[in-house]
Parts: sequence; C-alpha cells; structure tokens
Amino acid sequence: MKKKNLPAGWFLLLSKRQLKKPGLYLLAGMLVLFLYIFDSLVLPGEHTLSYGILNDGSVCGDSVIADLKTDTLYTPVVLSSRSALEREVGAGRLDCGFILTGKLDSAAGPENLDGSVQYICSTSTARGAVLKDKIYGAIVRETTKKMLLNIVSEGVLVPDGDVHEFTDSMLMTYDNYLTGDDTIHIIYETIETDSQPDSRESSIPLSLRRFSALCSILIFTATVVFARTRFSSASKRITLCLTPRRRRLWRFMEVLSPSVLVTLIVLIPSVIWMSRGGLPAGRILYASLSRILLSVVASLWSFAYASLFRKEAYYISSIPVLLLLCAATDPVITGGIPLGRVLFAVGHLFPTQWLPVL
Repeated sequence: MKKKNLPAGWFLLLSKRQLKKPGLYLLAGMLVLFLYIFDSLVLPGEHTLSYGILNDGSVCGDSVIADLKTDTLYTPVVLSSRSALEREVGAGRLDCGFILTGKLDSAAGPENLDGSVQYICSTSTARGAVLKDKIYGAIVRETTKKMLLNIVSEGVLVPDGDVHEFTDSMLMTYDNYLTGDDTIHIIYETIETDSQPDSRESSIPLSLRRFSALCSILIFTATVVFARTRFSSASKRITLCLTPRRRRLWRFMEVLSPSVLVTLIVLIPSVIWMSRGGLPAGRILYASLSRILLSVVASLWSFAYASLFRKEAYYISSIPVLLLLCAATDPVITGGIPLGRVLFAVGHLFPTQWLPVL
C-alpha cells in the first residue's frame, strides 16, 4: 500500500486504468490515421514535393529538362543513372522520379509518345503523381516547338492547307490532354523503399520535419484534452483524503498517464515513417525521446493552463483557439513564413517549440 502512495505507484495505477479504457485506443488510432493521411495525401507545395529526372539517351530530353527547370515552384533534381534515381526515391529524399527514354526522339508529335516516360515511385507516398501533368506539359511544349521549327525550315508555313493541318494537329493534342492519358502513356513502376540514405546526406527534407512537427502538435493536443480531468468530480472525491500537495500531484498524474501512453502508441508508426524517410537510427532515437519528454512538459503546461479556468465548459471552448494558435505559429508547419513580433512571442509560449522536432 505504501508504494501506491508514491508518484511512480500512482502513475502505474492510473496507467493500468487507462489501458482498460477503449477511448484511449480510439484517440491514439485517430492520431495515427491523421498522421498517415498527412504523410500520404498532403497537398504538394514548394517545400513539400521533390522529384528527380533522368535523361536516358534522349536528345529531346535535354530540352524537356531545361523547360522543367524554368518552373519556380517544382524544380527537378537531375540524376545521371537509373540506380541513383531509384536510390534517392527509395530513401525518401525524392517523392518520385521520371525517366525520359529515347522514344521521345522518334516521335513525330505528342500523339505518338506512348511508353516514352517511365515513372518511378515509392510505396510510402503518392504525392509525386501530381507531377505527371508537369512532365506532360513540358514534352508537349518541346515537341510542338520541334514541329513548328520543322515547318518553318521546310517553308511550308505559307500555304493555307498546311497551316490548317498544323492547327488541327494541335487541337487534337489538346483534346487528348483533356480526355485523359491517351497522349502520353506512363509506365508505372513501383520500387520498395528499402534503400539506405547516403551517409553524406545530412539535410532532412522539410516534408519530414513537418510530419514530425505535426506529431508533436497532436501529442500536445491529446494532452490538453486529457487535462479536462482536473474538473472531474470523481477525481475530487478520490483525493478528499489527501493533503493539498498530494491532491495536486494525483491530478497531475491523471493528465500525465494517458499522455505518455498515447505518445508511446503514436511513436510506433512514427518510427517506421521516420526510418522510411531516411533518418539514421541515432536521430530516430533522439526524436522518440524528445516526444516522450514533450508529453511530460505538455502535461505540466496543460495542468497549469487548466487551473486558470473555474468551469470545464470555458476550458473546452478555449481548446480550438489554443490549438489553432499553436499550429499557426509553428515555423516548421508554416514553412518559415515571417510572423509578426506578437505571433512570434505567442508561438514560444507553447511547449511544441521548446523541444526540437528532429
């Protein structure tokens, strides 16, 4: 009985109770599902999508790559071999890759480009599929330019018949573009993400850092929700026989126990995704310990924040605003958008910014 009066004994007792509650597993499952959706279906942006491209013996491929490099939003990473492209995609440093084959040179127009592009993707994400239209547009522009140059060099642009024929060809190409994948047939090739990252690679993709930052915010969210037990009448009845100091300690354990348990459950898929993203084992261990420490700090923060309210309804109504401010002021989530001094100061009030995400 004496052991149960100790903080460690209270923590174990409350943890056993929490493990019997289905709501704990439901909340943890929802957080894991949210992380999976974010990792797989997050809308690509300037800092969240990267792709590689390889010119495999195509003369026209050089001009297509030059056209793609003019895009200021999605800039391709040019690689020199297929194995290097597969290694980068497999390690998670690139979301996908495209191989331009020699069939591009033998095509008379965009309507004859079947099998000219190979698409290398990873099983861990489907974000790269949005770039198919980018590749298609660059190929159409370059092949159309080649057709136009051929017509001008042969001097056949003056007769009306040839101009109409050229116009009809372009309209047919555009119609094929609108109706589906008839103009360009991409060979889908899925590779396993079992490649190891290059030991010289020290930078971490921002998409992975955003994933880790979101994981921290979700742990903080769950902890804030658990802090509502401070207003529980059952908790007050249990602690009537305790001294005020031990009463506060028991109520803090009621917040800390489910927070740590949810963190441990969420860590399992997070470790898998971080390893697929190419992080070394040492950094994954560091990130995992940082999450556990975050659950402790977030429990202290939430427990103190809940003490500012006298009614549970007021506390619950403040949670959405609190979490919105937490996400909106996180520099990793916002992609480094400059914030005002007030928002910058508000952001540092949250424990998610006190500890490194990776």
